[in-house]
Amino acid sequence: MGLLEALNETRIEATDAGESYLKCLFKYVELKVFQQLSLIISDVVKLVAFGSLALLSLLFFAIGLAIFLSEFFEDAALGFFLVGFLFVFIIGITFLFKHRIERAVIRKLSKNFFD
Repeated sequence: MGLLEALNETRIEATDAGESYLKCLFKYVELKVFQQLSLIISDVVKLVAFGSLALLSLLFFAIGLAIFLSEFFEDAALGFFLVGFLFVFIIGITFLFKHRIERAVIRKLSKNFFD
């Protein structure tokens, strides 16, 4: 009977160790999810704050540039057309380099996620 009792005791210890491991793993996953959510939410808040300020600055800059070009060329339509063309050009450049931008974003997110 000593062998059966030893096996039973080993089984109980293994079960306890497995339960302990699963509890620790569950707590770790909870903390990791909390960390990732916190990082994502803070990144979204920063993006909205900086993005809105940058967009507002860009709007005023574009209007100012359009007015300046309108006075320079003495044609209001031409000044606003040139600013619009500048934005289309920037969009085209961004489109050409979209894969580099995607890779940079993926690298940054993977550092945050897998750290």
